[in-house]
Amino acid sequence: MQATVIGMNQSHQLAIVAYKHYSRNRNDYYSGQCLQGKKPMTLILDMNPMAKPRMTHADKWKKRFVVLRYRAFCDEIRLRLPRDFDFNNCAITFVVPMPKSWSKKKKDLMNNQPHTQTPDLDNFLKALFDAHMSDDSGIHTLDRVRKVWGLTGQIRLSQNIGKSFL
Repeated sequence: MQATVIGMNQSHQLAIVAYKHYSRNRNDYYSGQCLQGKKPMTLILDMNPMAKPRMTHADKWKKRFVVLRYRAFCDEIRLRLPRDFDFNNCAITFVVPMPKSWSKKKKDLMNNQPHTQTPDLDNFLKALFDAHMSDDSGIHTLDRVRKVWGLTGQIRLSQNIGKSFL
């Protein structure tokens, strides 16, 4: 599986180059035909995932910290993901960073283990989809969505080509 790591300071062009390298013939990809010899692509966004906060009408002029942080998160997602990135049949993993107060033993024990605390998985998905697209009604199938503990925060997106869930 090909993985491309996109860091905080790298440009949007790197994401587009990685995406074009993966999918040279987009007509075959979008028509749903199985591409012979193509491997799924994994994008790893080195950033802390964020859940969508509950916003009010007053947040347009009130500058609450959680809303400002969410807007910065949305800007980063828009910069890093290609505009035509297709979430259908995509496996998404949210890696939540472990607290610094945890001991090394506990961090080793909890690395890549399921994250069963708040924020909820659906709020992570809402934040990602709302940041990337204005209308997410076209998403009909997600392969697998997970939320795990990790040493650093990441969002991993794996596109699976040619799979159909009938």
